Amino acid sequence: MYRAILRTVLFLSAVALWWVAYVQPFWRVTVRAPQYPQGLQVIVYLHRVEGDVREINLLNHYIGMGHVDRAAEFERQYAWVGLLVLSFLGLAALGPFRPVRWLALGGAWAFPVVFLGDLYYWLYQYGHRLDPHAPIRIRPFTPPLVGTGKIAQFQAVASLEVGFWVVLAAALLVTIGSMLRGQTRPLRVPVAASVFTGEGVQ
Repeated sequence: MYRAILRTVLFLSAVALWWVAYVQPFWRVTVRAPQYPQGLQVIVYLHRVEGDVREINLLNHYIGMGHVDRAAEFERQYAWVGLLVLSFLGLAALGPFRPVRWLALGGAWAFPVVFLGDLYYWLYQYGHRLDPHAPIRIRPFTPPLVGTGKIAQFQAVASLEVGFWVVLAAALLVTIGSMLRGQTRPLRVPVAASVFTGEGVQ
């Protein structure tokens, strides 16, 4: 019984964490240059992009890069749908069907992996699909996914933010919950010995 209760708490907590992550930043990049000593930032959420977007877009124009707020528009528009599906699997995993539990586990780990893969894809595309008619010509590059990179005279520092670590925590909770069987022992009801001995039976 205690395992079943713990498993329920773990899966419900994971579902709650996914929706907490939805409103938290997942990735941040800070661009610094002599003319921008304080740096310019772009902050990526699952459903929006914030920060010094206008200034970054203006700088990108000079080297032929696209607007950062136009990347992954489809993913950002329908991120909530993916979370709904994942939440449904998380709740359905509380039932008796083990395959559903493994689906929830796979989805929980696929969430952060797909985010990283999709983010890297867009970083690569933006750094390699440069406008050949841009005022400043530079060699194709890939902005850093994590860590520090150099783009012409600019230094870019990228980091994973709270939202990403929250979904990792949720994946760990689902993993632990999936390992708990949660079955209770069969209830044993005492039976009078007379039933077996025939005493008292007419």
